Amino acid sequence: PPARFGKLYRDELKHSKQITVFLNCNVTNIKTDETGENVIAVEAKTLEGNNHIFYADHFVLATGGIENARLLLLSNDVQKRGLGNDNDLVGRYFMDHPRLLIGSVRFADKWKYNRLYDMKYNYHHRFVAANGTCIAGQLALSRKVQEEEGILNGRICFFSFFPGENSNAVSALLRYKQAITKKNKHDFKAIKDMFSILTNPFDVSSYVATRFVRPRFLITDTKIQVLIEQQPDFDNRVSLSKEIDSLGLHRVKVTWKPGEMEKRTFDKTLQVLATQLKQHKLVEKIDIGEKLEDAEWPSSLQGTWHHMGTTRMHQSPKHGVVDSNCKVYGISNLFVAGSSVFTTSGPNFPTITLTALAARLSDHLSLLCRKKPELINSGTNSK
Repeated sequence: PPARFGKLYRDELKHSKQITVFLNCNVTNIKTDETGENVIAVEAKTLEGNNHIFYADHFVLATGGIENARLLLLSNDVQKRGLGNDNDLVGRYFMDHPRLLIGSVRFADKWKYNRLYDMKYNYHHRFVAANGTCIAGQLALSRKVQEEEGILNGRICFFSFFPGENSNAVSALLRYKQAITKKNKHDFKAIKDMFSILTNPFDVSSYVATRFVRPRFLITDTKIQVLIEQQPDFDNRVSLSKEIDSLGLHRVKVTWKPGEMEKRTFDKTLQVLATQLKQHKLVEKIDIGEKLEDAEWPSSLQGTWHHMGTTRMHQSPKHGVVDSNCKVYGISNLFVAGSSVFTTSGPNFPTITLTALAARLSDHLSLLCRKKPELINSGTNSK
């Protein structure tokens, strides 16, 4: 199940003798000495205007694939291009997992009720549980096919739709939910959305009922969902914009443009899928949509909120921001944790890899502190 660290480990963190957690405290600058080669403190600020300075011997930047790059670029008191950015690599090679919901599938009778490869049931439904643990199934092309076709990696699953799901009333209902839970108020209009909900009770009630029960016989359509690896591209990047946020810092500008290789990967992946499903008589009908290569990207193209690559790892500072120990090149005591250090993205599930790298970095820092016990001292000043 989802692991929400703030809920699962709050008490453990609160009573830890080794860890102190500061909430609602936003880092605004990573401060170095005059050489720019050693971090001496991080400056932070609350939205209420309280300033803080945190001192330590080692610092780990772990704020995500976009914010990691942003903080390095913002910290330009000594190194004018930003920390670790001598070779203009901080923020470069930004990657996400391009995602399309495309085509349509009608499964053969024997496979109509299979839930394992359906996103409506993946991870969180008792029908796809093994010994009490909810699981998911995805399809992928073999490595041999990828190499023969010269394409990137990808993952395929299916996405079933139930009555009322694509209606304006249900969209309004979801906007209300997002607004009430304070997750998102984008495009939310209280009166207009409520009118849509009240005047379309059938769509709303059908969606609510099937949202929890999800009977397979009520499925109105099944689409194909494909996520693919993105080819690293120097011009896809996170940079600073001229817009200023409430802390007085430059907001980010994100440039993300999947290319022709990604289009070819989508096309070939869908072609092989359709051929295999027909060959094994798993479908009565399958439509994989229009060919993407040499055409404009469809408006339905999305990312997957997997932000990667902006402080990439490499054995040479000419091609990467951090070394194999996730230490920023040119700075003795600044490290980066998270998927921003990825050199390539793989097709999906970056959390497993970034967690493994974080644990590995933790071991590395622990070893440094055992060699030099005085390095574990740290402190904070408020002003």
